[in-house]
Amino acid sequence: MFRTLTHRQLAFDIVVPMVLVLIGYGLLRSAGVGPVLVGVGMGAALIPRRFSPILALGIAWAVCLWQVLSDIPPNVSNVAVLAILYSTAAYGTRAVRWIGFASTFVGAFVVALSIALPEVLDQLVVGDLSNVLNLRSVVAGGLIVFVSCLVAFLLSWTLGIAMLTWRRARESRQEAVAAEQERTRIARDMHDVVAHSLAVVVAQADGARYIASKDPAATEAALVTIASTAREALADVRLLLAQLRHSQGDGPQPALVDLDRLYEQLHAAGLTVAQEVTGEPLPLGT
Repeated sequence: MFRTLTHRQLAFDIVVPMVLVLIGYGLLRSAGVGPVLVGVGMGAALIPRRFSPILALGIAWAVCLWQVLSDIPPNVSNVAVLAILYSTAAYGTRAVRWIGFASTFVGAFVVALSIALPEVLDQLVVGDLSNVLNLRSVVAGGLIVFVSCLVAFLLSWTLGIAMLTWRRARESRQEAVAAEQERTRIARDMHDVVAHSLAVVVAQADGARYIASKDPAATEAALVTIASTAREALADVRLLLAQLRHSQGDGPQPALVDLDRLYEQLHAAGLTVAQEVTGEPLPLGT
C-alpha cells in the first residue's frame, strides 16, 4: 500500500501541497469557510499521492463528496484531482490503477450531476411547459460538463500510464546493461583464470617431458603441480559458472538419451565403461 520514497521526494511531496494550500487560502478566503476547507482537503490529498495513491484518491473522494453535499461550487483547488488521477496510474498497483480509471467516469458524472441537478429540479418544481426548452438546455449543459470532465480526467490518467510505461522501460534497460556488464566481468575473470592455469600446465608438462628420463623426482613434482593447478582452475571456473547461472535462468538439462554421448566421450578419454541396459525405456523428465 505504501511506496518507499527518498527523503528529497517526501519533502517535495509535503512542501509543495502546503505552498499550494497557502496560495489557495489567499484566493479563496473571500469566498467563505467552505471553499477554504475544500482547498485544505485537496492539499492534504496531494501529500500521499506518490507513496500511497489509493489513500490520496480516498481523501480526494471524501473532500469532493462533502463539497457536493454542502453545495460548495467547484474552485481552483479541485484541479488537484488531475494530479491524483495521474498518480493512481503512474505509481499505484494494478488494482489502484483500475480504481483510478473507474473514478474518471464516476467523478465526471458526479460533477455534471452536481451542476445540472439543481437547475433540473428547479424546472420540475415550476412545472411550466414553457420551460421544457430550458430544461433541455440544462440537460445538454450537464452532458457537456460530463464529457469535458471525463476528457480531462482520462487525459491525466493516461499520462500516468505513459509515465509508468516509460519508467518500466528505463528500468528494464538498466537491468539489461547491468546484466551485460556482469557477464562481461565473469567472462574476463574466466579468461584470466583459464589462460593463467593453462600456461602453468603447459610449462610444467613440457618441462616434465624433457626431464622424464633424467630426473624422475622433478617429473613427479611437475605432475603434482599440473594436477593442483588444474584442480584450482576447475574450482574457479565452477565458481564463475555458478555466478553466471545465478544471474541467468536455468539452461537445458541433460536427459537420459544423452548418456550415449557421455559414454563416447569417456571412451575417447581412454576410460573403460561398462554399460548394462535392462527393461524398456520410459519417458522421464529432466
